[in-house]
Amino acid sequence: MKKLNLLFIVIVTFYYNSYAQCDENCKRMEQIKSQKVAFITNKLQLTVEESQQFWPLYNEKNKKAEDLDKQEKIVMRNYKKNKENLTSNELELLSDKLMEIELTCAKLDAEYYQKYKKVLPVNKILELNVAERQFKHELLKQLKGCNVAKE
Repeated sequence: MKKLNLLFIVIVTFYYNSYAQCDENCKRMEQIKSQKVAFITNKLQLTVEESQQFWPLYNEKNKKAEDLDKQEKIVMRNYKKNKENLTSNELELLSDKLMEIELTCAKLDAEYYQKYKKVLPVNKILELNVAERQFKHELLKQLKGCNVAKE
């Protein structure tokens, strides 16, 4: 009975810690998204009108891109997990699926470029690409700084 109680306590503690960590990760992701919005808005010097038209499109595109990224991760996980046992036909199917995802990403970029052109001047669309890269670079620098501080 004591072992059962101990097991129950361990499971509940593990579950609680996992839930708390997930909650922290979700909060951190929301914080990063907010920082990204502020960073891009500042870099592009968006007007109120431009922001109102641009951000819904941007968020819509990012949601679709995240879905494609998840699909790609599933394919790659499947490959890594089973690569020793996959037939050449199965390998080709996985490779074809990856190519299909990449093409869909390119089409998505082209589609939203056209949508962005309706709400932003072209120089701000170009600046968007620069700002996204700069934000990723800054974020990576912050993450590297956190890892160095922990060591």
